[in-house]
Amino acid sequence: MKAEIIAVGTELLLGNTVNTNATFLAQRLQECGVESYRQVVVGDNITRIADAIKSALSNDIILICGGLGPTGDDVTRDAVALAAGKKLYEDQVCRQKVSDYINKAGTPLTENNFRQALLPEGAVVLHNENGSAESFYLDINNTRVYVLPGPPRELKPIFDKYIAPEISGESVLVKRQLRLFGIWESALETKIAHYTHDLANPSVGIYASHGGVMLQVTARAKTLNEAENMLVPVVDELCDILGDDVYGIDVDNIEHAVVNLLTKQGKKLAVAESCTGGLIAKRIVDRPGASAVFDCGVVSYSNDIKNKVLGVSKETLEKYGAVSSQTAAEMAQGILNLSGADIAVSVTGIAGPDGGTPEKPVGTVWYGIADKNGVKTFKNVVSRDGADRNYIREYSASYALNLVRKHLSCV
Repeated sequence: MKAEIIAVGTELLLGNTVNTNATFLAQRLQECGVESYRQVVVGDNITRIADAIKSALSNDIILICGGLGPTGDDVTRDAVALAAGKKLYEDQVCRQKVSDYINKAGTPLTENNFRQALLPEGAVVLHNENGSAESFYLDINNTRVYVLPGPPRELKPIFDKYIAPEISGESVLVKRQLRLFGIWESALETKIAHYTHDLANPSVGIYASHGGVMLQVTARAKTLNEAENMLVPVVDELCDILGDDVYGIDVDNIEHAVVNLLTKQGKKLAVAESCTGGLIAKRIVDRPGASAVFDCGVVSYSNDIKNKVLGVSKETLEKYGAVSSQTAAEMAQGILNLSGADIAVSVTGIAGPDGGTPEKPVGTVWYGIADKNGVKTFKNVVSRDGADRNYIREYSASYALNLVRKHLSCV
């Protein structure tokens, strides 16, 4: 079974809105065992939407999302009717639903609200419990065309309740995502070429992701248990080959892995940041459960604050500078002493675009890791071509989190 996704909305074409619906639908189609052949974005134009539908009729399924609102530019219903050669009619059950929904919301009911009660002849309603626009499907020739509202909070429940059970095929797809940091795509591909080139099922794909690389291992089988059993040996082999570069399986990002480790070990983290300006702390506290494992953070851009708050000596700052192994060590020890944490990480560097020297170019960053056993320091130079200030700061935050992750993994 194959499918095509058509996302409707001029705001998508102009880049004003991110097309998250297509991502969700593509992932869910894959999980249902349906092959997604193409995705199309079309503006709010009846003729263009109808043409996109006609051109997709070689598929078994078409999923259309967006354009079911009450205003004049919401023309998806009209376009579906045009593509099918059908007329629109006002469905009385839908009309009452629209009226009840708008009245319950306490907003004025206007005549154009009832545009949402229009359906192409032969359409079957899929009840929308989270909005006024009903979803529906219509068979055009041998293709089932599902039409979904644009708001994700409405689209997702409709897909999962009505569409997924209908389209789920004879096979199931299972995937595992291995997240890596500290290895680039080219080096990774060289290490695991057999898995990316020679395997078909399970298959292994390499994807660049923010602050690292992701390996997706995918298996398709008749049953969930069979697919899982196909994945296990491949995932185990990849983890053995890649070792400490793998920071987690099926985690969203490196801070997710760090929070998981801190939680498991019952430990707390404190951070002292200079060039990253609070990014490490932010990324930790963005994770649910962070309050149990994050003690405190200090952003110390000035040498004065490094000295007064973190206890970095004036002699260290004068002799070695703010961006140095010595300063990173004293920052880490200082925040550990200041807090009630079990482990502390510090970062100090040159994010640019100015401030670099031949000895310490832009992108030079020092890190410190401190615990009850002492302090260790690490240096990294972010020298990627075209690396800007934001990239250097984000990468440095990821590097620091990875140091915490490695330290916790060795304890």
